[in-house]
Amino acid sequence: MGLAPENDPFLQSVSQVFCGIPLPGDAAFAVIVEFYERSKPEVLASMPWVAAELCEHEGLETMLGFIEKNGGRRLYIAKDFKAFNKKISVVIKETTHERLRHFARDHSLIDIPSLWGIFLALRRVAIRHLIRKGANPGRISKDFGVTDRYIRKESKLINDVDVYN
Repeated sequence: MGLAPENDPFLQSVSQVFCGIPLPGDAAFAVIVEFYERSKPEVLASMPWVAAELCEHEGLETMLGFIEKNGGRRLYIAKDFKAFNKKISVVIKETTHERLRHFARDHSLIDIPSLWGIFLALRRVAIRHLIRKGANPGRISKDFGVTDRYIRKESKLINDVDVYN
């Protein structure tokens, strides 16, 4: 019988390759950080609320660590701050814990997005940024692996929104 997935280095590396987003420690992570800093309002607006809250109050690296360890599931927000930090395997500030508890409301449960969902949100912001800058639609299609139809749809959405700005 083989190793459990969490104990198999090969399966861990395969998982990292296909998760869609570079994590802290990966050479490509610096590009994600710079992209976030340059496009912060758009990035935060595109993310699920839990990710946006963590990103804004704890930073991109902490948010990604939190999502990596807890993503894709429903999480109970314990009243005890220290117990919660231990449970999530990431250290967050007490004020952020209180914000999560506030938004979780009566049930004390929040749905944590997956890393893939975060990747898709960042990717969409990048695509829209390139469309706004007038990049070649065919090149965007090729680089991001999206259809020309998707590019046309995003272009129309951008143009419709820009009419009101």
